[in-house]
Amino acid sequence: VVYITDYDFGFLGIFLFISLFATIIVELLNYLIFKSTAFRRITSYVGIVIFTLYLVYDFNRLEKAVAQGDESWGTAVTIAVELYLDIINLFAYILELLGG
Repeated sequence: VVYITDYDFGFLGIFLFISLFATIIVELLNYLIFKSTAFRRITSYVGIVIFTLYLVYDFNRLEKAVAQGDESWGTAVTIAVELYLDIINLFAYILELLGG
């Protein structure tokens, strides 16, 4: 999506951070207080959406770094680790949803 469109997805960063933080708090509350399986399913769906959008956001950051000519190892490692964590968390939420 990032490479096909010329749209800048950089605005997603703060929204994704806030939604991820809220999801973590809701998951902790569900784990400690509510203990609801339906609530876990909803947070799994939300987590899947969040980390799918995080993949789009991080690929957008990668495209910006390449366009600006930033070829440093620090930038490459940072973006690679962030993409790796996005994929791992996305699969973890998918497994949690399918494991029910």
